[in-house]
Amino acid sequence: MSNLSRDTLALINETNRDRLLVQRDAIERIETKGTILMGFALVALQFVFTLDHFDLWLYAALGAYLVALGAGVVVIVPYRHDYPPDPVAMFDLYASRSVEDALEALAATRAAAFGFNVPRARKKAVAWWVSLAALIGAILLTGISLVRG
Repeated sequence: MSNLSRDTLALINETNRDRLLVQRDAIERIETKGTILMGFALVALQFVFTLDHFDLWLYAALGAYLVALGAGVVVIVPYRHDYPPDPVAMFDLYASRSVEDALEALAATRAAAFGFNVPRARKKAVAWWVSLAALIGAILLTGISLVRG
């Protein structure tokens, strides 16, 4: 057990819990935005397929739309968001121990969970930016094709 007081451990634990909730909410917002981008890309693709002419610009646009969709899939793919504690394990391990021991373990477990979730959040955020950039590129390439065609 550490030398931290019960109040300090409670504060750390509360902060860790709040950070995990904020982290989960941020990831969910990224996933929602990714879904919207994918929907827009699919609608734009339907428009492209109704065009009478296909040139190099339009083929490049199709490639960019596919990149946007692929990155969108990475954004929305289900993931395991670690949010401890497991209630059964917590009870089994700490029912007969002090509050300080339980708070310390809980704070440490939640801090580790936050770190565990960070790479997943970053991967989804990067994929969202890739999807957005590819979609913007695809729209520009489609516009060039329309103007030239």
